[in-house]
Amino acid sequence: MVHHMLLGALRKGVLAVLIVGLIVKGLAFAGNPGYQVPGPVTLSVGVAGIEPGMAGLWMAKEANFFVKEGLDVEFIFFSSGTDGVQALVAGDVAVMAVGGPSAIRAVLAGAELVCIAELVGTMPYTLFAAPKIAAPADLRGKRLGISKFGGSSDFAARYMLARLGLDAAKDVTILQLGDHGVRLAALRAGSIDATVFFPPETLIARRLGLRELADTSSLGLKYPHEELVVSRSFLREQPDTVRRLLKSVIRGTHYFKTHPEDGIRCLAEYLKTEDAEALAETYRVYAHLIPVKPIPTLEGIQMVLKEIDDPRSRRAKPEDFVDLRLVRELDETGFIDRLSRE
Repeated sequence: MVHHMLLGALRKGVLAVLIVGLIVKGLAFAGNPGYQVPGPVTLSVGVAGIEPGMAGLWMAKEANFFVKEGLDVEFIFFSSGTDGVQALVAGDVAVMAVGGPSAIRAVLAGAELVCIAELVGTMPYTLFAAPKIAAPADLRGKRLGISKFGGSSDFAARYMLARLGLDAAKDVTILQLGDHGVRLAALRAGSIDATVFFPPETLIARRLGLRELADTSSLGLKYPHEELVVSRSFLREQPDTVRRLLKSVIRGTHYFKTHPEDGIRCLAEYLKTEDAEALAETYRVYAHLIPVKPIPTLEGIQMVLKEIDDPRSRRAKPEDFVDLRLVRELDETGFIDRLSRE
C-alpha cells in the first residue's frame, strides 16, 4: 500500500511540474516579442479604380470568405491601372485587380507579371442613339461621341460599329468629347447622334428615351476588362496562397450573383452611393457580366495585343500573359460546380 501511495504522489508531482512548466513557457512566449502565434496569411491586394466588375473580390471580404480560407486580406486602392501595376512590380502589393491592358503593357515592357483569373471578360458598354435613329444603319453619315481616342469607349464604339456592319472610318464621324456627362449633354442638344455608356449611366439614358442599339457583351466581345494579376515569383513561391485567394474570390462571385440584396449592399459600400435605382441597374448588368468561372480568355488578350501600338505586341502570344493552372484545377476538380449545389 505504501508503495502505491508513493507512486501516486510521484505521478501527481510530475503532473504538477509539467503544468507549471507549460504555464512558465507560455508566459515566456507572451513576454518574447519575437514569438508569434501562428495565424492567417496576411495578403495585400491592390485594387485599381473602383469598378463594379470587382464585386466578387469585394464580396469575398465582406462575406468572410478570405478568412475562411486562412487569409487576412487588406485592400489597397489605386487611382489608375498604371499606378497599380507599378506597385505590383515594386512588391508593394502581392495581388492586383486591374484592367487587362495595363497588365499586358507592363509585361510587354519586361515586367514578370501574369494574369491568374478574369473578373470580367468583356466590356460593359452599350451603344445609345437619339430617338430619331431607328436602327444601326441609320448611323451612316452621323456623329458618335467618345471619351478620348484610344480609350475604352473608343474601342467599344468601334467594335460595336464593326459588328453592326458599319465602318467607323467611313460611315461615322467619331468625336472626342470627354466623360459621360459631356457626351449625354451633347446627345440631348443634338451635337452628336450617338454615344456609348456603361452602368449606371445606361439607366439615365433609358430614362431619357434614348434608343439602345447594341451592347458589347451581347455582340460577343471577349476582352480582359478586369483581371487578377500576380508576379510570377509570388505564384511560384506561394501557390497555395494563390489557390486560397482564387477559391475565396470564386465563392464571393457565386454569393454576389445569387444573393441580390447582399450584392447591392456590397456595391453601395464600395461605390459609395445610396442611389437605389443606380445600384439596381449596376447589379443587374454585372451579375450577368461577371463569370462564374474566372478563366482568362486567350481571345480577349489577343484583342488587346492587336490594339496596342507596339512592335512587341505583334510578336507576343496570348499564352505569354496568363497562368491558368490553378483556376483550371479548381474547375476540373469540381470546386466551382459544387458551389451551385450548396
